[in-house]
Amino acid sequence: MRALFEGAGIEPERNRGRFKDEIDRALKRLKQDGVISNYWYMSEKNQLAACQVVEKRIGRWFDAYLNLFINFSPPEIILQYYRSLAKKEALAEEKGS
Repeated sequence: MRALFEGAGIEPERNRGRFKDEIDRALKRLKQDGVISNYWYMSEKNQLAACQVVEKRIGRWFDAYLNLFINFSPPEIILQYYRSLAKKEALAEEKGS
């Protein structure tokens, strides 16, 4: 998250809870609009405890939040498109052999 915010020039507001809530709303909207299929937060070493600290907003949770990553899965239509490309390439290679 830290790299995303720094790269985009986003300065988190002082109300850290509201800031995270707005990011989560934006992610839900991307999912609702079909831009992404799903998303989930992960820590660098996939430590569930880091995600739980953020979710429960315990202690210095915002520092832990900045160290998380967001993983996205593509919508099914995108997956289908790339599968069709792979099939076309395989057919082209068969014809060329």
